[in-house]
Amino acid sequence: MLLIHFKLFNSYHFIIMRQTTITNVSEQKQVNSNITGVAGGGAEIFQVIDVKTGSLNGVITPESQLKITGHNIKIAGDNPKNGICFVRTSNGSYTDVKAGEIIANNPSELIITVPPLPSGRYHLEITTQYPAGKQWHDSLQTAIFDKILEVK
Repeated sequence: MLLIHFKLFNSYHFIIMRQTTITNVSEQKQVNSNITGVAGGGAEIFQVIDVKTGSLNGVITPESQLKITGHNIKIAGDNPKNGICFVRTSNGSYTDVKAGEIIANNPSELIITVPPLPSGRYHLEITTQYPAGKQWHDSLQTAIFDKILEVK
């Protein structure tokens, strides 16, 4: 038996489901479905595309454009920590994306110019106070992309 979980989102709804394989079906007499609540409204990064090379979730090109898609990733709010940064995995150093390098700033898509990063591996972080509903977040919402990006 296969239980399928998936993500579905638009500007109003967000549903998360996950896939689980059950190998011993004879032990499964009844399957129940429970709604446990509304998914969190925090920021989440789904994918990153290097516009110059077309690379998906992998190699990025410094000083080229990067398209980031996700949920509630618009950079907004008055906290000076809001923004986009690359964190080098080897030493934890941060390189911020300057405000002038943000080309598009939308709730589900950001387009930025990658700063002049040296070769290495990086985490991508987005910090915002963009609201999940009608009210702005008082606290910061940080999304950390779950894949490592590499500059060669």
